[in-house]
Amino acid sequence: MIKNSLQLINAPLIPGYIESSRSGAYPPINLLSLATYLYEKKSYYSVEILDGEILSFDEIKNKLYGEYVGFSTNILNYSGTLELASVAKERGCKVIFGGHYSSALAETILQNRKFVDYIIIGDGEEALFSLLQSDDLT
Repeated sequence: MIKNSLQLINAPLIPGYIESSRSGAYPPINLLSLATYLYEKKSYYSVEILDGEILSFDEIKNKLYGEYVGFSTNILNYSGTLELASVAKERGCKVIFGGHYSSALAETILQNRKFVDYIIIGDGEEALFSLLQSDDLT
């Protein structure tokens, strides 16, 4: 784990679904928005985005080292997200879930997935910034 680092992950889709951004035409705008917001707020966290539609599952797994690792969850990447989140937690990372899927199931996920530390519900920019800046959470 590297202090003051945040990795934002768009896990690979469940095998069999068509990947949308292999051509690079559809970057993970949601994660780019979070990273841009943190940059504009002059957060002292370095931010890395790992896109599972470009990187393989194993490539992402081998790169998990952030103090915080945030996952954008949806129904098509949830199983891979769970596995990657578990690995991140084993490496000492603090695990954050966000996105529509985890927002809708936040209580259930937190009760059943002990490797998930935080779930951000709804728009994540301000909430993520507050989480990273909070002295009592780091």
